Amino acid sequence: MNFKSFKSAVRVSAVVASAAMAMSLSGVVHAASGDVAVNPPTKVMIDMQQFDQRISQLPQLANVKAGNVVTLADDGSITGATWQGNYVYRPAGTVINAGSSFYARWKDGVVTLTPTPAKLSGQAAPGTLDASYVENNADGSSNQTIRTLVVDSSDTTVLRIPDNAWLVRMNAQGQYVALVDMFEFQGGNQPTTLQQQAELMNGTVDTTFTVNQPVPVVAGQ
Repeated sequence: MNFKSFKSAVRVSAVVASAAMAMSLSGVVHAASGDVAVNPPTKVMIDMQQFDQRISQLPQLANVKAGNVVTLADDGSITGATWQGNYVYRPAGTVINAGSSFYARWKDGVVTLTPTPAKLSGQAAPGTLDASYVENNADGSSNQTIRTLVVDSSDTTVLRIPDNAWLVRMNAQGQYVALVDMFEFQGGNQPTTLQQQAELMNGTVDTTFTVNQPVPVVAGQ
C-alpha cells in the first residue's frame, strides 16, 4: 500500500508532537563516550529536510560546539517515520565511541552508524560499525543498504563504507576519530513509521514492528 497520501496528516500531527517532545526531551542527556563532558542541550533544532541538504556546513550549527546537544526531528518526509531525539555534536577530528550510534553527515551524504551486531547469540560483537544509507544505482533507481565499514586498501588506519566515503580513522591508541561530522544519539522518542500511522487510523497496528533511532534516510522519500 502506498502511504504517501498520509504525509500531510502526519506532518500536522508531527508539528504538535514536536513541540511537546521538545519540552520533555530537553532533560534527556546521558553520559557520552570516554571522559568527555556533555554540555547541556542547546536550543538548536534541525529537521531532517535541513539535515539532509547537500552542503558542507549547516547554518544551524554555526554556534554549536563539540559536545553540545542538538535536537534532530523528522515528520516522515526523509526517514519515513516521525520522531525527535537529542544528539551530541561530534565534529570531524574528534574521538568517538565505537559502541554508540550516530548520524554521520558530510556534504555528499547522510548515513546512520550503529554497532555491528554479533552473528550468533552470546557471541561478542565484532567492535565495528554498520552504515545504513540510500544507495543510488546506475539505472537511476535507489535502494536501502546496510554495509559494515571496512579498512581502506590504500590507508589501513581508515574505515570506510565499501566503495564509498571515508568516515573514521583509527589513531595510535586504537580510538576512532571522526573524519566527518558525527551526531551521537543520546535519547528520544520511539519513531512511528508512516505505515504505522496508517494502521492506527484503521484501528490496527503491528506492535511487534519497531524502528529505532537513529533512523536511516529512506529510499524514495
